Amino acid sequence: MDIRILVRGITRVLIPCLPVLLQLERKTVEQGVDTLGKQGTEALLPQANKLWDKLQPAVRAKPGALEAVEDVANSPEDGDAIASLRQQLKKILAAPENGVLVAEVAEILAESKSEWDVTVSGDGNQVMVLAQGGLVNAAKGWSGEELAQELDRIVLERR
Repeated sequence: MDIRILVRGITRVLIPCLPVLLQLERKTVEQGVDTLGKQGTEALLPQANKLWDKLQPAVRAKPGALEAVEDVANSPEDGDAIASLRQQLKKILAAPENGVLVAEVAEILAESKSEWDVTVSGDGNQVMVLAQGGLVNAAKGWSGEELAQELDRIVLERR
């Protein structure tokens, strides 16, 4: 499992929802809900809540990670804060004791039902696809055409 791809999926789902999930000061929560509405990502909230429930104990145990989450919740457009959050999440998920957490997070991301937003990332002969904000599939040795066919099949299946 490529941790970098999981972290991208996590941040894609969590960032718009963090102010609501953390229940920060009233103004920030209202801003978060407003942002969710404007981005059309209200549907992300149930998935973000599941992710946060799984990640929260590990994040709270790591002061740098908790600070990064709070920074992004307060400034969701800040690229430096987002980069810091991604780095902290990579450290958490790469820890050997968090193997079960990685599997649980991947499963939650695979359940995604929001708009299609596809990112394809490859390294050698392994390709991982993030779609709908979630991890859809991983394949070895697929050509571009085979990957396109598989994505078409998945899109039809999820509609």
